[in-house]
Amino acid sequence: MAHEGAGLPHRLAKNLVRFALVQELQRVAIKRSDITSKVTKGARFKSVFTLAQKDLRDVFGMELAELPRRDKTRLAARRAAQTAEKTSQSLKSYILTSTLPAPYKDPAIIAPHGFKEQTYDGFVTFVVAVIYLNGRTLSAQQLGRYLARFNADEWMPLDRTEKILQLMMKQGYIIRVKDDGGDSEHFEYHLGPRAKVEIGQEGVLSLIKTVYGDEQIEDLEAKFKRNVGVDMKSTTDMHFDTPRADADDAHKKKKKKPMPTSDEDEEESE
Repeated sequence: MAHEGAGLPHRLAKNLVRFALVQELQRVAIKRSDITSKVTKGARFKSVFTLAQKDLRDVFGMELAELPRRDKTRLAARRAAQTAEKTSQSLKSYILTSTLPAPYKDPAIIAPHGFKEQTYDGFVTFVVAVIYLNGRTLSAQQLGRYLARFNADEWMPLDRTEKILQLMMKQGYIIRVKDDGGDSEHFEYHLGPRAKVEIGQEGVLSLIKTVYGDEQIEDLEAKFKRNVGVDMKSTTDMHFDTPRADADDAHKKKKKKPMPTSDEDEEESE
């Protein structure tokens, strides 16, 4: 009996590995409450979790990464978060992320499997990138303009773009919130927890470098940081340099290509 008790954490760790793989296959966040109720069932969470992490790293080249809390989307909530002490910055939820060395993260090795998954990942990365580059917040109207330039409605082979955006919200890539500032009903898109961990600023910067290829981008790092801004917990110092989208003609006159910037609302004229 003592031997069986000693082996229990290892068996539970293997169950946790299987549970995590199944959840990640569906891109569903792995909640700690689900782990305790469906896997550990009263056993010590820390010991089982540590063993599962070791198995995931050694066998699958992955690990469970904790998701951050959602950004505070309203000014009052942001100020309250800044003054709160010892506030947990995590959701007590996890997703699987790669721990493979850089040489093995080549797209030729770990490319998404199948046409649909590749298309979906490309669309997700594009939407997350434009939200990042617009200061982490983008109105539904602005996102619609980007997607129109992208010909998403015409060329998206999976489903209507609205349904794809709903799936992204369900999986935690983006968050849609109502903007109560105006008289009419408007919505904004913010970054979701999964987008910050799975793609993040490094992923967006990598996308920009891939798109521009060998062409030099002047002051890329500085422009990127200025557009992306800082974490929401430091919103008092936020400032985003977001040139108007109709400045394309001026951009063409430059010798070096500028980094893609935000698409602010254009003034309507009658």
